[in-house]
Amino acid sequence: MSWLENFKNAYLNQQKAVFVLHGNTTDIFEVEENKDVDLAGYLGKKLFASRDIALEFNIGTGIKFRDESSKTEFQKLLTGYDTLKGTDYLGKLPSDSGEIFRLLDRFFKIVGKDKSIALVITHSELLIPAQELSSLELEQKKVLVTLQEWAKDTQILEKNHTIVILAENVHQLNPVIISNSDICKIYVEFPEELDRKKAVQKFLKMYNVKSNLTQVAISKLINGLNRKSIRELFLNFKDSEISNNDLNKQKKDLIEKENGDLLEFVETHRSLDDLAGLEKAKKRLREDARLLKNGKLEAVPMGYLICGPVGTGKSFLAECFAGEAGVPVVKLKNFRDRWVGSTEANWEKILTTLKNLAPVVIVIDEADASLGDREQDGDSGTGKRIFASLAQTMGDTTNRGKLIWMLLTSRPELLPVDLKRQGRAEVHIPIFYPKNIAQKEIYFKILAKKVGLDEEIALMLNGLTDAELSEVKSGADIESVLIKCKRQELITGKPIEIEDFNKIIKMFKSSIQPEILDHQIKAALAEVTDTDLID
Repeated sequence: MSWLENFKNAYLNQQKAVFVLHGNTTDIFEVEENKDVDLAGYLGKKLFASRDIALEFNIGTGIKFRDESSKTEFQKLLTGYDTLKGTDYLGKLPSDSGEIFRLLDRFFKIVGKDKSIALVITHSELLIPAQELSSLELEQKKVLVTLQEWAKDTQILEKNHTIVILAENVHQLNPVIISNSDICKIYVEFPEELDRKKAVQKFLKMYNVKSNLTQVAISKLINGLNRKSIRELFLNFKDSEISNNDLNKQKKDLIEKENGDLLEFVETHRSLDDLAGLEKAKKRLREDARLLKNGKLEAVPMGYLICGPVGTGKSFLAECFAGEAGVPVVKLKNFRDRWVGSTEANWEKILTTLKNLAPVVIVIDEADASLGDREQDGDSGTGKRIFASLAQTMGDTTNRGKLIWMLLTSRPELLPVDLKRQGRAEVHIPIFYPKNIAQKEIYFKILAKKVGLDEEIALMLNGLTDAELSEVKSGADIESVLIKCKRQELITGKPIEIEDFNKIIKMFKSSIQPEILDHQIKAALAEVTDTDLID
């Protein structure tokens, strides 16, 4: 059942009088052909069309009315109040939100005796923010009290009045509101494929956009976007043609903009063919990528744990898998914040985006340090709640093949067992340094292109022994050697010679301590879930 059906059922059956609509609340909605409005406007003009009075409160701009009759009724109330109290609120409303809500309360009780009223409250996170009660301003406390009184007032319910609080994220609202059982919380979904198809059809025509792709294909490609973003996407290509690549780039840009610095798409032209060695692991990942492409989601792992010593190319492996999988691959960035409620709000926003992008691969680098555990303290329980939500999401079997988690770490023993057990990050793939010169030569060729050197530089390895290359252990070490070579070319203005190359190799010292390396290798081996994944 959609949010709209849930909402209609709840207020038509007079189950609740106060609602919190959260989720896709910044979207646009169609009230008539070729006319879109925001959610507050949609509620007032469409859902509450039969209400005698409909008004909207915004902490920044004050009260807005659906029509002149609604405005006239409110002005009558203000005239009477000014006469009684000696105020001039008809001329200018008070700046104190608590006082405005006192006026609205009188409006419900006096005018609402004979007329049905609908009130929509926008930007509610600024009005009743997620702060400790002791930190709230007096006017914010007044608003909280009024909302709670309305929620339990049977007269409000019986007189067919409705109060709707709009919030993109419930965790941005004061916990008093979130936990109140008299207030109904309803999640507003992002558009499904059929709704996206209707939006595509409308905006293609509206903005005269051409494409070789079918409308069905476009609708599938732009999953994760709401109608507002779909409109912006086609507006950017007004009177022109849009391609598959254009769609993918626009989609990524719009989602990253919407999510700020919370996540980023992994864009790559690489595939698992660019990965040296790890033949058994590559075979497994190729098989899984094929299952993803063919829609056989029931056989795809819930997640992967990619572990091994520092510098082994765990991030590079994730990048190569992204190129192979043919589905969106995103990296989670730092979503933790020092402000009360912000971390949980950010996490909820991330989860909403991921579920709308599905199927999607989620890469979390340095997972042992970034994900926390159930025991962390010092943040009023926020870390524990985030961890519990993550564990629950990772283990939810309805997400199999939709949210595929890829946890990267060189310290897998520090990762909570809750996350790396079967049913979560269930396939553990250990990766190690290249074993011999032949494997290192492949790394040299691949990484030479990355730093702007001719891949033929790898031929300079001929004649060197494994012992002479013993300090050049990891892919990171190889890249460091190549950067030194590139630096010398730029300084001297001429291609590097084999004597210079050999000197750089000879002078190079790995920064990895042997005992740390040994520990990380043993830790990775201890995590293996299938010995057939070890070369």
